[in-house]
Amino acid sequence: MTTSRRTTDEWIKSRQDMTFVERLSDIQETDRDIKVGDRVMFTNVGGFTFGPFEVIGISKDNELWKYGRCVFLNKDSYWYPCKPEELTLI
Repeated sequence: MTTSRRTTDEWIKSRQDMTFVERLSDIQETDRDIKVGDRVMFTNVGGFTFGPFEVIGISKDNELWKYGRCVFLNKDSYWYPCKPEELTLI
């Protein structure tokens, strides 16, 4: 399931406590330079793949950054970031 662009845009604007960047490489070294607007498939810890989704934000200014979660998608739980290794660019 995806969430509307309007809902996710409003959520990002409301998060004044977070700094969002355009590219994953802006906050960490990576060989997969995911960027806002990219289409991705998400694979959960159980190995199930969902999508496609759109990357709506990238930030390390959240309480889950310490677990490597920094990529936000337009999925139902858009407020819960994913780990880059859970994502496959399409």
